[in-house]
Amino acid sequence: MGTPSFLWNICKSSFTFGLIGLTISDRFASIVPVRGFSMSPTFNPDNSILLGSFTDDHVLVEKHCLKDYKFSLGDVVVFCSPSSYKEKHIKRITAMPGDWISVPYSYDAVKIPEGHCWVEGDNPTNSLDSRSFGPIPLGLIRGRATHIVWPPQRVGKSIQSFLEVDLASKVSKFFVAFYSFVFSMRIFEFMPRGSESDCSLMVVSFLSPLMFVLFRRGAYPFSLPIL
Repeated sequence: MGTPSFLWNICKSSFTFGLIGLTISDRFASIVPVRGFSMSPTFNPDNSILLGSFTDDHVLVEKHCLKDYKFSLGDVVVFCSPSSYKEKHIKRITAMPGDWISVPYSYDAVKIPEGHCWVEGDNPTNSLDSRSFGPIPLGLIRGRATHIVWPPQRVGKSIQSFLEVDLASKVSKFFVAFYSFVFSMRIFEFMPRGSESDCSLMVVSFLSPLMFVLFRRGAYPFSLPIL
């Protein structure tokens, strides 16, 4: 008598938790595996032939953005293929409605129509994207990728907008160039002997906090995501 009751309770609990899980996945967020290298190096940066659930990046996809379909340039989104609803892709938005974009290997310029966006992979040589099938309707988007949740060594890694990375890289490159310029100038010849170290300390003190912020943001020029 006790065994059927126990099994019935397990079934009820499983059904309840399953229903809650489906609701969360459908309305709020889900975890999606990323296959292939079309978004490398943002996802799957290690170009290894050992592909599978234990080596591929898995990303958290939030779906609150679908409430008003408000997206920004540089967002990484999961969307249904225009040719097959069951097939999903993950790409970066590179143009929004009203923007003009030049089509590679062509002299044509395309204006993105209202309610559409242009998506491309971060690895353009290995990506099937809007360069092949054109702008996609915003209604095909199923969520926006925000963080990497697997594998363990990449858990919590934020997915930066390519505009933020571009701006940060330009700023960091400017300060690196400025730093090099200051120390390459011959201004030390006009200073009293022994004051070179004071000037160096002053420049380092000025630049260090700025460079620290940029490095914490992952904006150093030698480790940038593909833009």
